[in-house]
Amino acid sequence: MNQMLLALALFLVIPGLRGKSIQSVAFSPSGEQVAFTYVYNHEDSEMLSLHLLNLQTQEDREIFYSTFPSWDMTSDIQWLGERYLFFLRHCGSSCQGLSLLDTQTREVKNATLTYQSYPTLPASTFFKDWSGREFQMEGFPKKIQSRSNGDINSIIFSLEDKAGREVGKRKIEFLSSFP
Repeated sequence: MNQMLLALALFLVIPGLRGKSIQSVAFSPSGEQVAFTYVYNHEDSEMLSLHLLNLQTQEDREIFYSTFPSWDMTSDIQWLGERYLFFLRHCGSSCQGLSLLDTQTREVKNATLTYQSYPTLPASTFFKDWSGREFQMEGFPKKIQSRSNGDINSIIFSLEDKAGREVGKRKIEFLSSFP
């Protein structure tokens, strides 16, 4: 669905959205839920709110908010299966955080992407996922997406070298149970 049409539909369904700027929209794999973020000013500071709208019941609820959105959410939201959303966040130098939000419990877990920063060494990325598993990938992530195939949900990293040339993809199966 066109992003503009979806934003208009959300404004009609949720009266409190009028005057707010929708930043990111994502449909669940089943199409029964839509998650969306918007930024608004509150007492001279910027706030971000992430909502979940059940398209069957039209129930809308806030599942995440931030008082520092330029740090806490640096990408669009994406679904990982029917229960989880993920998004990038700042981490510091040569790294990024990858936040996983449980839409039922509102619990957030953070994973880390660390990038090799020595100019004489080839591009590589180290990923420590939400379960504590560690992966090394050749290249830097250009794009991170999710895929669902039945009950198996995966994260796909599209990787590139230092010159921006594609070097391949890495698929990592998501484990939904946490230690």
